[in-house]
Amino acid sequence: MPIYPPVFELRKALHQFPELSGYEQATAHRVISFIRTYSDPQIIDGLGGHGVAAVFRFSEEGPTVVIRCELD
Repeated sequence: MPIYPPVFELRKALHQFPELSGYEQATAHRVISFIRTYSDPQIIDGLGGHGVAAVFRFSEEGPTVVIRCELD
């Protein structure tokens, strides 16, 4: 199954501009910008340094889904 093209481009950009562990400020901004391109969730940043969480709320109730990623 092919990767959705914008996700592929994000992945490529993240690998093209790596940052040292603990100094991922530009990476965090890039991820936030990517998320906001497609939605306007609540963004929680500064988690453990430059960590980011996006909280999506929908009008319909349903199961809760959590996705966790690490970039190291």
